Amino acid sequence: MQVQMPQHIAHTATDRPAPDALIDLAHVYMLSGLLTGSTRLIDLAIQTGGSPSVAADCHRAINDAKACDAAIGSAAIAHGEFAVPSIERNADGSPKFIVPIPAEAAGQAEVQAAVVAELTGGGIDAELRSFLSAMLEPGDAFIDCDPGFGFAALTAATRHPGATSMVARSADDGHATFLRRAFVVNRVARGLVEAPIGQTPQSLDALMTTASAFQPSRVIIHAGQAEDVAAMWPEVERHLRNPRVAAIVWSPDAQQSMELQQHFERIGVTQFVIAHDANGAILVPAGQLRGASIVIGIPAHVLAGRQAA
Repeated sequence: MQVQMPQHIAHTATDRPAPDALIDLAHVYMLSGLLTGSTRLIDLAIQTGGSPSVAADCHRAINDAKACDAAIGSAAIAHGEFAVPSIERNADGSPKFIVPIPAEAAGQAEVQAAVVAELTGGGIDAELRSFLSAMLEPGDAFIDCDPGFGFAALTAATRHPGATSMVARSADDGHATFLRRAFVVNRVARGLVEAPIGQTPQSLDALMTTASAFQPSRVIIHAGQAEDVAAMWPEVERHLRNPRVAAIVWSPDAQQSMELQQHFERIGVTQFVIAHDANGAILVPAGQLRGASIVIGIPAHVLAGRQAA
């Protein structure tokens, strides 16, 4: 649970009810790392008539922070690394996984942006990870052609620990080392990182023929950016006709997206995006919502099976 500074706390010049003020001050203490002091303020808020539900949320945030911090402290982080805890949490508040980052990479703009997004925002590749959490079932395989820092692959690995397979394609040898390190730290038993051959990243054909992807009955593919999908379209089209492929996920852009949409429609792959309602995340046809970070292609054989069920 993420804690944000109450907007009015630094600007108010008027007296307020003590319970409300105590809760706001508890948030300030939390953001300052004073978790014991924050707990005391919450208890005082309850004693003076504060909302039990608001107090319970604050207590939960404190317990999550303690569990998360403890998990970082006990993780197998090497000298010269720091840990980024996942936004997904276990029931006790500890992170589902952590991503080890070399200290010398901390100055890179993309690393700083990733850390901030994961700790204070909605998380890296939030829509993709939300889809994987809802879609993946035990026994599935997830192929990631564009894994980045590995957050999506690790989300897949920890959705059903030990029961799903991951195949990630690295951009170069250093990237492969980084991803393998993340799999080792998180004890991912069924994770495979395919390094480039020479200077060329592995093809989708090659990823699909690995034992990790060939044996499962269902495969979900993250194909990457629209330009990546366009570049490997013959492979994409071939594998989307494979009854084991349940979905393909890609990120739209201004240049390639329209043409890709037409390619997908031609072979009977329906495109969806993620929307949100009172019940949470739902899939809606791609044309009904603009600005989505990912598009999810569902092959006709999958939709036919669901309609029959």
